[in-house]
Amino acid sequence: MMRIYNILGLCRKAGKLKLGTAAVEKAILTRNAKLVVLSSAVSQRTLKKFQALCSEKNVDMIILDDDNNIGKSVGRDGIKIMAITDHNFKNMIYKIQIKNQGGGN
Repeated sequence: MMRIYNILGLCRKAGKLKLGTAAVEKAILTRNAKLVVLSSAVSQRTLKKFQALCSEKNVDMIILDDDNNIGKSVGRDGIKIMAITDHNFKNMIYKIQIKNQGGGN
């Protein structure tokens, strides 16, 4: 899990990360979002909203089980949702997440 947080930090430094619900929603709607990352601490309402948006716009989404580490990894404690706007960062995180879940070949 720590490796995902490191990649999120690099992604932010590279300017390939949108933070917060408004920015993430805009990134999805403008088709800039490649991967949406949610904290397991988001509300059910927010979760359902972004599941529907991501499904509609065909954007991958992962939920990280965390204790505010998602925000800390990018230097913003209160952040629980972000969108990655770069295919390479998306692929790196997606592969790690699949491996962590015991899937993927």
